[in-house]
Amino acid sequence: MPFYAVAKGKETGIYSTWDDCQLQVKGFSGAIYKKFKTKAEAEEFIEKKSEPVKKKRKIEYTEEDEIRDILKFVETCEDEEIPTSSTNKSTNKDYSKPKIKSELPGETTLKKYGKYIFNEDANGFVHVFTDGSCESNGSKFARAGLGVYFGKNHPLNASEPVKGKATNNVGEIQASIKAIESAQSCEIRKLNIFTDSQYLMNSICIWMPKWKKNKWMLANQKEVKNKIDFQRLDQLINSGNMLIKWSYIPAHKGHDGNEAADRLAKEGAQRYKF
Repeated sequence: MPFYAVAKGKETGIYSTWDDCQLQVKGFSGAIYKKFKTKAEAEEFIEKKSEPVKKKRKIEYTEEDEIRDILKFVETCEDEEIPTSSTNKSTNKDYSKPKIKSELPGETTLKKYGKYIFNEDANGFVHVFTDGSCESNGSKFARAGLGVYFGKNHPLNASEPVKGKATNNVGEIQASIKAIESAQSCEIRKLNIFTDSQYLMNSICIWMPKWKKNKWMLANQKEVKNKIDFQRLDQLINSGNMLIKWSYIPAHKGHDGNEAADRLAKEGAQRYKF
């Protein structure tokens, strides 16, 4: 069967029919899409063609309060770590939009939090991998799920259908929410979330502070997509009881944690009910 990859359109994703693909690109200025024989080729096309964050473009909202808001809940989104607001005071410096830098997990050791054992790195961050999955993304027959992977056979691993609209992006957001909630239940203080979603990374590192300032409205006066999920994620990030580090990891490059989260998300999507 063919695979239609939409790298830039109304909803990024892989579609099994031309009609589904056409819904995402028709009337969308600058749409980028292509037909492939294998899903792997389609995924690689999306990864290469998806619009990256431009290095030289500056964040438009450079007032002190907004920069502090960014620093408050993002620790790493650039080549170097961004310290949190508790350890760094804002300046009048213009902050470039963060680049999406891939970061592979380093060595970890086992440490117990609550009733469970977790993988923790030398800096005290517990590692977790999250992913979203959606079959027929963008169509009325879409099925979406979320995957959370703390380790092999870990009791807190999660494979669930998404709640609400079935899209890949919803799966990505809800997976990160699930990971944070699970970590908080064990009183974990430092969490490193590994995701292969550029959409999620951009949302957290760049867009969310502006959305909040504009009361979750876009410049065109339309409501932010997935607002309810983003508001819940923002609430968790700013709860004040956990330091969260966000790391981008390329999809389908053979890393066990990412592959496991992907499998869990796909299994969750199979249980989605219309």
